[in-house]
Amino acid sequence: MLRAAFPDVHVIIEEMLEAEGDRIIVRTRTSGTHRGVFMGIAPSNKPVSWPGVNFLQVRDGRIASGWGLQDRLAVLEHISMCHTPMVSND
Repeated sequence: MLRAAFPDVHVIIEEMLEAEGDRIIVRTRTSGTHRGVFMGIAPSNKPVSWPGVNFLQVRDGRIASGWGLQDRLAVLEHISMCHTPMVSND
């Protein structure tokens, strides 16, 4: 799904932290060009970039399990499908 929507997708590891024992937290930045359907949205040909975080468990030097979160709202904002309202402190 991701590669079909963003064929030039590129993921950069921005930070990697050892949490506890065999657990690692990885902060990422993913970027690419919206050239395919994403979440039902037609290609916009716009460049996009969004943050993510992954939580991994390592056993014997290999990833044994993990899960992650990606900021899909940031993607939608980049392809102009929605806008986050500005909050005023006034």
